[in-house]
Amino acid sequence: MKPAFSAVELLLVAGITAILVAIAVPGYLEAKVRAEVVDVQVKMREITGALAQYSIDYNGQLPEKWSYGQPSPLKRLVTLGLISYEPTDRFKEGLQGVGVWYSDPYITFDYIDPTNNQHKLWFARMIAKAGTAPKTNPFQYWYMKSIGPDQTDFHDEGNIRGLNKANPLGMVEYDPTNGVFSLGEITRSDQDGS
Repeated sequence: MKPAFSAVELLLVAGITAILVAIAVPGYLEAKVRAEVVDVQVKMREITGALAQYSIDYNGQLPEKWSYGQPSPLKRLVTLGLISYEPTDRFKEGLQGVGVWYSDPYITFDYIDPTNNQHKLWFARMIAKAGTAPKTNPFQYWYMKSIGPDQTDFHDEGNIRGLNKANPLGMVEYDPTNGVFSLGEITRSDQDGS
């Protein structure tokens, strides 16, 4: 009679393998998401440098913000050779969301108007973070945003999960300490350090 594994031994090996996979897969997925978040943050840092150069070249002006569904103003930085790639938001890939909000594959770039009621809280947070006096031209304030690992922006979060009452702009900043798949957008503004 040939030696063979018993059913109990095979079940034991299968059980041990399943336990190892259950331990390893979440760690792998978490590391993957952390790497993607860092990639977006690095892109935003590079874009910040390109925006600074653009501002120097164009007498303090920044790329014009067009209406939704139009090419991102950040694409102008590529055209001018200030960055070498189109700054896409890796978390938007393949998504279909509310209206046109995901039709633009780029990292969102927009201005903050301190006189706009929806922007006041976001503006106050920016100034508090920077600890600097407000600029004379309100439209010099800008922000960039990625929809983040939860792959929803404030339009979806408002429709599906209820509007965030603490922040009328609807922007919740992503915080990995709440878990890598936590709610919120990855943001950067002109008040963030380099």
